[in-house]
Amino acid sequence: AAKPFFGPNTESPAYKAGMRPNQLIVAVGDESPDLTGRALLVWFRKRYDPGDTVTFTVADEKGQRRKISYKLAAAGG
Repeated sequence: AAKPFFGPNTESPAYKAGMRPNQLIVAVGDESPDLTGRALLVWFRKRYDPGDTVTFTVADEKGQRRKISYKLAAAGG
């Protein structure tokens, strides 16, 4: 699991889609890699490109899971 980070930017696509800093990302698409930090970022970048729509499964503090989908920002924007 990984915590999302997008700072105080409530205008980010992730925030607008419903992702919050107190949630844990437990799956990306249909995969749950056992990775953290830079290794997770490399894994993600190899699978998704700017402009792709990605579905994340997130869990809140109570363990309730839900799916959040949003379109990744296009390159340069």
